[in-house]
Amino acid sequence: MKISEIIPALQHSDGKLITISDKTRVELYFKHIYPYILKAAKWLSAQGYDDTCTFGIIAKNSLDWVIADLACICCGIKVLAMESDREIGHFLDKDIKFSAILFDQVYADGLSKIEQQGIRCILLSEFVRSGGIETSQWEAPHHDYAAKEVFSFRVTSGSMGSPKVIGQTVESVENSIQGIQDLFKHRKQDKILVFLPLNLVQQRYWLYSAIMYEFTVIIMPRNYVFAAIKEEAPTVIMGVPFIYECIQAEFLRVAAADLTLQQFLGGRIDYLWTGSAPISNAVLDFYSNLGITIYQGYGMNETCIIAKNFPGNNKIGSVGKLFPNIEIKFDSNSQILVKNKYPVCTYYTVASEEDKNIFRNDGYIETGDIGHMDEEGYLYIDGRIKEMIALSSSKKVFPAKIEEKLRSYTEIKHCVVYGDQRPYLTALVIPTSQDVKESAIKAIIERYNNCSSEEEQIYRFFTVYADYDDLLSGQEKIRRKTAHEKYSAQFQTLYSTK
Repeated sequence: MKISEIIPALQHSDGKLITISDKTRVELYFKHIYPYILKAAKWLSAQGYDDTCTFGIIAKNSLDWVIADLACICCGIKVLAMESDREIGHFLDKDIKFSAILFDQVYADGLSKIEQQGIRCILLSEFVRSGGIETSQWEAPHHDYAAKEVFSFRVTSGSMGSPKVIGQTVESVENSIQGIQDLFKHRKQDKILVFLPLNLVQQRYWLYSAIMYEFTVIIMPRNYVFAAIKEEAPTVIMGVPFIYECIQAEFLRVAAADLTLQQFLGGRIDYLWTGSAPISNAVLDFYSNLGITIYQGYGMNETCIIAKNFPGNNKIGSVGKLFPNIEIKFDSNSQILVKNKYPVCTYYTVASEEDKNIFRNDGYIETGDIGHMDEEGYLYIDGRIKEMIALSSSKKVFPAKIEEKLRSYTEIKHCVVYGDQRPYLTALVIPTSQDVKESAIKAIIERYNNCSSEEEQIYRFFTVYADYDDLLSGQEKIRRKTAHEKYSAQFQTLYSTK
């Protein structure tokens, strides 16, 4: 599979796209979308935009987003998609030079300051639908991508600090798409549901794969996920662990007595896919016991997929076997070091000096994850080096494992364990609803403590019921550093007396 083949393949592809346009469901063959993409690409070319340009995109998942992205591929324009207008301001002061910003109406109010700096802001719907001028006599733009050329830019979650930017190479994208197809062998009858935002470039890989391998991709905004599952009957769902926890809770609340889990998920599920954050064995077992497999994987933006469980090779608790063309080794601290035959990148386009150190001179990338591999070649993640808590007693604990256990209780939505250089652990707990009382959280903490070693027990905690959206990344990961900083006073209070 080659990136340069995507646009030519569009003209004849019997793959389908199901998505949203003006809050209305649309279902189109890719070959029927091609004229719109061509018109948009011709307009870009007429405006002087080419492979020297970088566009920012800030928009919700939609047909307009898809057309704009494919038109940019047609012209060789690099895309840096973002979650919020705040990120644009951050990167304007860095090494990213935007030629224009494509946006949907939701973000219009936040872009006035950007326009004042001389950067053109283009409303996505007007650009896609009007094409600006009639260009029917023009030859279609076409960009031939080189293997090591930057295909697109990607903003990392910045969970431990400021956001970083990665330029993803063409060869790494092609390796990821082809590798997944080789492992999962998606067919024309597959319908793959994608609802994580398209600013996460790996989500767009499913769009390109659907074009090339002619299956159906369902691209929806996140708030449509339950409706899409019910109405579209997908065969595969792509989701972060938090989504599967929500599905589990909703199934147990409203449907368990009348429907099977398969029926609740639309009736055609072959499997579910997860990654981006740890998922508890309890959640994996819940789905498995009801006849549906979740294939857990592992990767990072700097390497793309590192390991993956897949049909015929699945072990609950592991993140799977190594992905094609990936090598790993472990350093003296059991940190996982990764080398990709087709590197995503060898440096950050935007990052702090400290962050840049993860790219080693020997070609390996420091993941920051501690892990091990079993005798069958399955990889396990044991914790994060940077998140490791060293208590003042010299005992070392990994908060993610503790947080996973606490989140297995239906009353707890998120939690952050704290205690580096402190005598004991404390925690911030976000209950699943306002109805969950602090006394219920206290009882859960006590049950957890009764089954835990002394150094892993939670001695004190506080609860947060609202105003925590800024703690979550686009993949529903807790921004640990943000939580520590925002609630520093509350954490400090927990250590004032024992």
